[in-house]
Amino acid sequence: MRMARFRTLIALLVGVGTALALVLSPTSAQTPAPRQGGTLSIAWNIVGVGSMDPKEARATLNWLVGKHVLDPLARLDPKTGKPMPALAKSWTVAPDGKSITYVLRDDVVFHDGTRFDADVAKFNLDRFAEKDAFSYTLMGGDDYVGTEVINRDTIRITWKRPQGFWWETQAYRIGFHSPAAVRAAGPDYGFKVMIGTGPFKMVRYVERTEIAMERFAQYRWGSPIYKHSGPAYLDTLIFRSVGEPTTRLASLERGEVQFIEGQQLQHVYADVGKRPGFASAINLKAGTTRALHLNPNRPPLNDLNVRKAIAHAINREVLVKAPRYSSLAKVAFGTVAGKNWEPYSLDEFKPFNYGYDPTKSRALLEEAGWKRGPDGIRVKEGKRLEIEAVEPAIFLPEIQPFQAMLAEVGIDMKIRIVDLGTWFSIMERRQVDIVLRSRSGPGLLFGIEDWACQFPDSPSGLCNPELDRIVDQLKVTMDQNKKFDLARRAQRIILLSATGIPVVDEYYPWLMRDSVKDVFYPFDSWPRFYDTWLAR
Repeated sequence: MRMARFRTLIALLVGVGTALALVLSPTSAQTPAPRQGGTLSIAWNIVGVGSMDPKEARATLNWLVGKHVLDPLARLDPKTGKPMPALAKSWTVAPDGKSITYVLRDDVVFHDGTRFDADVAKFNLDRFAEKDAFSYTLMGGDDYVGTEVINRDTIRITWKRPQGFWWETQAYRIGFHSPAAVRAAGPDYGFKVMIGTGPFKMVRYVERTEIAMERFAQYRWGSPIYKHSGPAYLDTLIFRSVGEPTTRLASLERGEVQFIEGQQLQHVYADVGKRPGFASAINLKAGTTRALHLNPNRPPLNDLNVRKAIAHAINREVLVKAPRYSSLAKVAFGTVAGKNWEPYSLDEFKPFNYGYDPTKSRALLEEAGWKRGPDGIRVKEGKRLEIEAVEPAIFLPEIQPFQAMLAEVGIDMKIRIVDLGTWFSIMERRQVDIVLRSRSGPGLLFGIEDWACQFPDSPSGLCNPELDRIVDQLKVTMDQNKKFDLARRAQRIILLSATGIPVVDEYYPWLMRDSVKDVFYPFDSWPRFYDTWLAR
């Protein structure tokens, strides 16, 4: 994938706007030699929803946090996007692109002492490719032929067709587990236990509350993308769920945690980062833009005019400047995140958007037969124009402005709050009218496969045959220019169908105590703490 040089940015508030200057993160400045020891406590919106095992993990944060416990075959260089050694020390791609032969490291052990070898690798890859697994599509679905053990330290993975996004997929979504631990834990694997080869061992998992990890002292196989290859410097990592943003900030200020997610704190981000004893970093989100997903199979959204009316009612410029983002975002015109779309610009999709125009929105609703009722909400054949948005509580402040904007044109958008596990289940079953969401990761499939009929996590259920053909072709295309051409066609279909309404292209802000050094930000923009250490 054509990836731009990794960028971190410092935000400086100027009136209602925000100037974003390209600078190095404070954590990457020259510092003394790393110091061993200490506990790093991290507060995020939510951690741990359902299984931590990437075979079944739905939540982005599960597999991002899990990257501290699990290693892939190869990691991606955040500057170039090229695969770099991890559990595999070298590989050869077949000329037809349908198989890859990996030479594995011979010095890797799991946290339980099990040796990592070719048989273990095959066990994991075949397990991820099981048809009833959420990871089935990640392994190529029906294209996956199997993994062959060549010798103790060599495997060959074969598919029916080339896999255009295998390197991104395996780096961010696939990790290797101890077969003994998987078998022993049974259905509890990923909940009560998860045994990998990564620099940290998971020692406690309390769903939606806390994930605790300890340094794996035998670790010696860190990827060249990092600054070192031996054991982690930190003794302990603790990820805590603190959904209320002001509570999260107060925890940082009191020293209860040393690193926090800055989402919903954009309005104070620059001020806090400049205080003595504090530091900040911000990077452009990778994956998808923050977008509304509309289900065209559920009335009244089965009417294109109603979906277009919703799009025309959304004032994205106002949303970007509102406290939720405080201008630490850009108006989005495509469904693929701008970082993934580089070197191109999402502005090319502006003509395919139904931009803010409440007058046109009202006219479309009139044309569709929806007339103003006595309370301002439109009515047709005795039924009010109502739709339901389903969101977890942490997104409530973000979805409420949409509710007000739609009410202005006569649409009553109800908001139903559910827990994250229920939210994922509802989206998978496509039992939702409208949802605001985004995903994180590399590659051009993000923001496109989300609307594909066969994608297991597609809330819209668009099921457009042309789009599905493009997505299928995109998955097996190796040429980068052809990938962009296919992704361009796919986004146009999504935008013109008004089943995807891009809202913002986000920046991810992070706040920390200035004692936190060498946080690593890969392409997906979520921090990794293998290189991290604590200054005195």
